[in-house]
Amino acid sequence: MNSIIFLIVILSVYYYIYTKHYEILDDKYHYYFYAFCGVYVLILYMYNYEYPFVYRVLKNVYETDKKPIYAFEHNNSNAELFESQYFRSQTGVGIDKPNAH
Repeated sequence: MNSIIFLIVILSVYYYIYTKHYEILDDKYHYYFYAFCGVYVLILYMYNYEYPFVYRVLKNVYETDKKPIYAFEHNNSNAELFESQYFRSQTGVGIDKPNAH
């Protein structure tokens, strides 16, 4: 509820500035404000109605942040895939080449 009241206050202040001091605002500031309101409403919707999704995303961000940067996990490594693609491109084996007719 506080987030909706905060949005109403921001919209009221913007409306007051828009009606009383229109010459201060350029068109680009209107676009920025509309984008801010759209993103704010999207985040508000996601948090209130799609909470499990938001929880999983933030949990993944938290777990990724806690993982060491140079940790080597053989099971989750893409080294084999990289080596197979890199060496295949170097040797030309297995790459479809156009016909030189």
